[in-house]
Amino acid sequence: MAMTEPDTLHAILSAVADAVGTYVGYQIDAGAQCVQIFDSWGGQLPPHMWEVWSKPYIQRVVDKVRASHPGTPLTLYANGSGGLLERMATTGVDCIGLDWTIDMEDGRRRVGDKAVQGNVDPAVLFAPPEARSSITLIPVRPRRRGERRSLRTFSPGVRYSQPRVPRFQS
Repeated sequence: MAMTEPDTLHAILSAVADAVGTYVGYQIDAGAQCVQIFDSWGGQLPPHMWEVWSKPYIQRVVDKVRASHPGTPLTLYANGSGGLLERMATTGVDCIGLDWTIDMEDGRRRVGDKAVQGNVDPAVLFAPPEARSSITLIPVRPRRRGERRSLRTFSPGVRYSQPRVPRFQS
């Protein structure tokens, strides 16, 4: 559709971005203290297409939320976004979510003054307990004076074909 009906796609994405911005406002009104925006397929786009087909609509959501709820922290996550981190940092969000293919230190360096979160492979949930602890406890370098915080979390991406996980025990 981006190649054959670009005007139609821009209209659809504009309507979706406006609806998402409104919905996020409702979530904040209902008690959400922070919001993560998922650019579900953004990491599949080459950077020049991401600039046209994702970034303007993410910024539209961010702008709408900032206008109605200016103090709410916003995170942006796109799976497979290693080639987009610097671009993602220009959308106006406070934090960039990293998938498990991005080293946290490298991600932190590449997004400037933004906080970072993520980078633990969700497949770790299906590993034996000793493997889970060895992977999830990889130390994160302490932040330097003036740096934003980082948070190690599981990256989104648990596949539907994976079995349900029994209670997580450490």
